Amino acid sequence: MGFPDIGTIEPLADALDVSAIELMRAERTGEVMSTHEADEACKGALDLTKAQVKRETRDVVMLIAVLAVVTMLVEMLSSLRWNGSEFMMTMSVPLTYPLIPGALVAYAIWRGVYGKTWRQAASVSIVLLVAPALLLLGAFLLGVYTS
Repeated sequence: MGFPDIGTIEPLADALDVSAIELMRAERTGEVMSTHEADEACKGALDLTKAQVKRETRDVVMLIAVLAVVTMLVEMLSSLRWNGSEFMMTMSVPLTYPLIPGALVAYAIWRGVYGKTWRQAASVSIVLLVAPALLLLGAFLLGVYTS
């Protein structure tokens, strides 16, 4: 559930002929609220907004991570070469691949400096940096085992 911009709540409430508190609580009460009830309604609206921003940030970070992994795998598979005379394959990791996790590390640092949550972006960037190394290690071990 999303809320309108804070500057548009009063005009929207006036247009709907409800109080701003009723609009934020999404229910018509028809009675005057106490200060405590109004504070609770505002706090609830702010909590919902914070949760929505947190979900959107998580979704963006996860989208970047998925796109980075897909890009890396496509690049690695396109560089795959088989030698028919020997059981040998060569594969390379794109040199530009570390730019994506690097950008996520910078984003995590920026969020940390400004007092925002940073652990998710940092952990995704670390996984993205380690994933190609594990993939190459697996390919190397497969090559050693088969030769």
